[in-house]
Amino acid sequence: MKYSENELTALSADVSLRMSEKRYSHTLGVMRMTGRLAPFFPWTDPSELSAAALLHDVTKELPEAEQRDIMRRSGVSFTANDYATPSVFHSFTAPFVIARDFPAFATDNILSAVFKHTVGDAVMSTFDKIIFVSDYVEETRVYLSCTDMRNFLIMRLTTPGYPPERALDETLMRIILLTEDNLSRRGITVNDRMLAMRDALRIRLEENT
Repeated sequence: MKYSENELTALSADVSLRMSEKRYSHTLGVMRMTGRLAPFFPWTDPSELSAAALLHDVTKELPEAEQRDIMRRSGVSFTANDYATPSVFHSFTAPFVIARDFPAFATDNILSAVFKHTVGDAVMSTFDKIIFVSDYVEETRVYLSCTDMRNFLIMRLTTPGYPPERALDETLMRIILLTEDNLSRRGITVNDRMLAMRDALRIRLEENT
């Protein structure tokens, strides 16, 4: 699905009304990052990636009780493990809100990438992975782990002859392991979907060594 510049500008304005200035700045950072990555993956559409980036955190700042209610009404079978970490609820609730309030942007690619952008899934498309990684490495993220991953990804992608999909997968694996370690040290439950993504990605990387 291709979107015009006017459509994306209007979407950006609408999204800005649903989040704080800091969250909106991050959202724009994710959109810019997808723009940097898109040329390496020409089978993805840059405008659709931009739309997914703009919408990925659209429910991030909704009250927890409201997000729980959306999850219950979404028709998706969420597990106790999914409900264990409120900080990731927005990835589960955003697709429902996108379909309801932004139907022109409710494509399969966008809904899937937004749903998976915090904890991932055993099955991840290139589109899904670009949104997941961009959320972590976009330029307003100044934590050392984020800048390290950004530099690693760009280095890999700009290495002549290096497969772009492998560069994306390697970065994704490093992000998963860093996230697992961070959550474990803080005593926070690691979502089962992320563990499934890690295991599937490990097999993929080993098979393509």
